[in-house]
Amino acid sequence: MNRRTLLSLAGGGIAMTVAGSTNSFVTNTPRYSDYVDIPERNISNPYGKQKLTVQLSQQSESQYDAFVLTRQALDYWEEYSEKFAGYPIIYNLSHNHDTPDVLIRFVDSIEECGSDSTDNKNITGCADLVKDVDLIITPVTAHIITGRGRDETLRTLIHEIGHTLGLTHHDEPANFMSNDASSV
Repeated sequence: MNRRTLLSLAGGGIAMTVAGSTNSFVTNTPRYSDYVDIPERNISNPYGKQKLTVQLSQQSESQYDAFVLTRQALDYWEEYSEKFAGYPIIYNLSHNHDTPDVLIRFVDSIEECGSDSTDNKNITGCADLVKDVDLIITPVTAHIITGRGRDETLRTLIHEIGHTLGLTHHDEPANFMSNDASSV
C-alpha cells in the first residue's frame, strides 16, 4: 500500500468519528499510524514521568465540545507515543489544575508561532516544541484556533500535542505532523 493510500485511510478514520460516533477515532481501522514503519527511538521522556496532567483552557466561544476533541487527541497519543515519540505517556485531562504539565488553550487568533509567524492566516495551532529534558518549563502550552471544523480541529490538536512530545514537522506520523497540508 502506498503512502497516499495510507493517508487517505487515516483521514477516513477521522471522518467516521467526527460524523457522529462517540468512540475515539483511534479505535477505527485501518490507520496510517499502524502501517508506517519507523526506526526504534531511544529517547528519554522529557517530563520525567509517564502520567501528565493536561489542563484545557477555553478562551473563546466554540461551536463544538473542545473537551471531547482534546480527549480524542490525547487518546491517540496514549496509543502511539511510544512508537513515534519514543516513550509511553498517559494523560489526565482536567479543566482546573494547579500545576498542569500541558496547557491547551482554544483561542480566536494566534499572533505568532515560531518561524510560521509571517503567515498567520493559515495557522490553525501553535505549541511549544519540547526538545531538551533540562530546558522544559511547565506548563508546555498549545494554542488551538477556534472556528474551524471538527476534523481540522482534531487534526490540529493531534499535531500540536505531537510537538509537546518532541515531534517536529519532519517526524512520523507524517499524516499529522507535516505542516504541509498538500502532503497529506
